[in-house]
Amino acid sequence: MVKLPDIYDHGVWFVYDGDCPLCTSAAQALKIKESHGPLHIIDARRSDQPELMSTIKQRNYDLDQGMVIYHSGVFYHGQEALYFMALHSQPSGLYNRINRLLFRSKLLRKTAYPFMRGCRNTLIRLLGRKPIYNMIDKNSPTFKSVFKDDWDQLPPVLKKHYANRPLSKDEVIVEGKLNVYAHPMLRIFAPIIALIGLVPPYSQDNVPVKVTFKSDPNDTSFQLVRYFHFQDKKPYLFHSKMYCHQQDVVEVMKGGFCWRSDIFYDGQKVQLKHKGYAIKLFGKIIPLPITWLMGAGNATETAIDDDHFAMEVTVTHPLWGKIYGYNGIFRITKTL
Repeated sequence: MVKLPDIYDHGVWFVYDGDCPLCTSAAQALKIKESHGPLHIIDARRSDQPELMSTIKQRNYDLDQGMVIYHSGVFYHGQEALYFMALHSQPSGLYNRINRLLFRSKLLRKTAYPFMRGCRNTLIRLLGRKPIYNMIDKNSPTFKSVFKDDWDQLPPVLKKHYANRPLSKDEVIVEGKLNVYAHPMLRIFAPIIALIGLVPPYSQDNVPVKVTFKSDPNDTSFQLVRYFHFQDKKPYLFHSKMYCHQQDVVEVMKGGFCWRSDIFYDGQKVQLKHKGYAIKLFGKIIPLPITWLMGAGNATETAIDDDHFAMEVTVTHPLWGKIYGYNGIFRITKTL
């Protein structure tokens, strides 16, 4: 880890979210004991301290999950930053007294901090502000950090497929035909499935499909906008958003229903391995232990040439076997 310049050895460096009124009030009210040197208050959104911000990112301190304090070669993040403030703030002023009273206790810190963080995130959304996203590399494809060293081994067509950068207007469009299979039981519930925006509950071969992979300037998601053109039916829209954390991918569908998977390249194809289902409520992903009911979903993508790839999705139930799936070949037709 690169050592910070000597200038950071003096005083206390407090990095906070300048667009959060609660955080700003705390930063302005905080008084540190004089023995610790001057207090440097840094707005993470408008920082002119690139070395400090770069080191915070290298150490995986997510500023959307908590403030950071740096003092005498040591970083404090989130709850630990609150503890530092409680121990080393001056015993004057209402804010500092309350801070010292509450956050010297480990139990109170653990109890109160998630609530405080939730209040901050809710307030940011209500004010129409974006998260800080200090952990996001906006100039690299979203999935580069997911595939890690295997990114360079991906065939060109799969690199194009996953080329979208986060927080951008990038788009990649693919078109092809899929053979779609839905178990008769699913077809019974077709109107309900369509209403809540899940996969198309129909069976048909050679279905023309157009998929747009989109980034969102206001969101880190990798969006999939799919149009299935079944014969004698209106185009079926299946729109979902993928969120990545390391190799864990969460695909969020309409209504908040989620499919969780591991994604990796095995040297021949990209695989998405089933990890379970979940529901997204108030920004939280809550696991749903319903694989026994819904079956396990897995997917693969295999390069054919520099512009074509094959894909296959299968949902297998422990009792009824294959209950859903589609497979076919796509061609990349446009990148924006």
